[in-house]
Amino acid sequence: MITYKQLKEFTEKCGVRFELNPRYAKEGYYNLDGKYVRPQIGWLFGMNNISGRSGSSEYQWVWFSCLDDTLVDSSVFFFEERYSQVIGKSYTGLREGFRATDTIERRLKN
Repeated sequence: MITYKQLKEFTEKCGVRFELNPRYAKEGYYNLDGKYVRPQIGWLFGMNNISGRSGSSEYQWVWFSCLDDTLVDSSVFFFEERYSQVIGKSYTGLREGFRATDTIERRLKN
């Protein structure tokens, strides 16, 4: 569990490339005007190469998700996945989440 403020500080301090994307529901509904609407249910925050190493680490993305509609500094993000572009595989285990948050916290302190 990490806050939006910590994620912003990390990307600014370490110069990490990041993406912030809205997260939408898988299923939508038709509103009164007859338009199909998929409601926003949160946010996805992805960072590339959080370890700062060269090699295959440059092709690793770590994604965190938040279930708040509005995004403020105190919004809590949870680990979603680590995606390797080299082999095209997602790692979603608990150990991966601990490693990612530990790396972020360690690099923020230094």
